[in-house]
Amino acid sequence: MKRITLALTTLLISISAYSQTVEQLKKKSEEHSRGSGNNSGNQSSGNNNYSNNSSNDACMSDCLSGCLTGLFDINRPARQERQAARSQARRDDRTQKRDERKSSNSSNGDNKNVEDLPFETMNISLRGSFVPGTYHVFVPEISGGKGHFAYSVRFLTIAERRLGEIEYFSTFDVQPLQISFVNRPDFLFKAGIGAMGVTTTDQLNFEFTTNFKWRISKKIDMGIEGRMATNHGIVRQEASTQINYALWQKNNKQFVVGLHVMVSEYYQAIDIKTLSLSTGFRF
Repeated sequence: MKRITLALTTLLISISAYSQTVEQLKKKSEEHSRGSGNNSGNQSSGNNNYSNNSSNDACMSDCLSGCLTGLFDINRPARQERQAARSQARRDDRTQKRDERKSSNSSNGDNKNVEDLPFETMNISLRGSFVPGTYHVFVPEISGGKGHFAYSVRFLTIAERRLGEIEYFSTFDVQPLQISFVNRPDFLFKAGIGAMGVTTTDQLNFEFTTNFKWRISKKIDMGIEGRMATNHGIVRQEASTQINYALWQKNNKQFVVGLHVMVSEYYQAIDIKTLSLSTGFRF
């Protein structure tokens, strides 16, 4: 509606200007004709009138062309400014959304500090004992979890030298269902049930575990773990503690080394005590 009103107003102004221009040209033509008639006579007056009429027609044509051009182009600058403003607004909106997505991904991903993350994410570790020298314990382990649910899988091997020969005893321990009752960045407490399989006898035992972890500082944490496997009696009892230090740390990733102490009893007859070094990655 505003555009129509503006166009009509422009048209009326153009017609008025055109009428005034025509009247002025007519007056100038008459004055010039009278002056030419007094000086040159009827013949030269006729020629001058013809020339002036031609000039007047050309002037009126130019005026009409200019009016029409102004009428049709009067809104063009405003339209161009509005289009440029809308284009700039769309570019600014896209830039803002892209920056928000980057900020959101950063805040939810790599830019999270280790102190802001729970303990249970993904841990891949390997430990090996060096005390005592009569036997060695090797334990690769994978553990992790999300929220209140966690898991743990490990393969324990005991190598003991007897009478010049090395005897091996291995267990495969799976904890598919662990509940994290407390899972904060500074403290973890979880318990779970699973199975302990003895590889040499194909024996499968029920196993119950508990685990505590504390974050002492940004790079140091410690933990305590207890395990009990039963099958018509106690097959294994195990208690261990460890302390870890992050040699390398970037955002929510760590490479840690640690010292691990384990005390275990098998079949209520065999006692094993070890001191181990461990290393691993956390994601």
